[in-house]
Amino acid sequence: MEPIAIQCSIRADRFWSLSYGEVVQEVQAFKENHLRQLKEKAEFAYAEANLASYAHHQPKKMPKKETVFPILARSFGEDTQEQVEKSNQEIPWQVFRDRMMRHAEAIKKTRDKKNK
Repeated sequence: MEPIAIQCSIRADRFWSLSYGEVVQEVQAFKENHLRQLKEKAEFAYAEANLASYAHHQPKKMPKKETVFPILARSFGEDTQEQVEKSNQEIPWQVFRDRMMRHAEAIKKTRDKKNK
């Protein structure tokens, strides 16, 4: 157990003062942080490849950096004014219901055309 704890950045002298449950919690937290970092790296690599594709094939349609990396639009966790306005604009359920009914009707018409 000690080698695993040391790999998870728990000092050897501190390891012996922790209970089994505390060691397991710290190892689990280390694992979750590591997985989160891997996910962030993967998302960054995907966004980078996507931008490279735009730069090569359609440079005029290149998205703004704030849309690709939303963290750049915010400073220290604060939402941009546009995001605050979007979250404040709640769609009434009647409008949402009407939209869904129109979409369902369009799908039904398309299926009827295909079946004839």
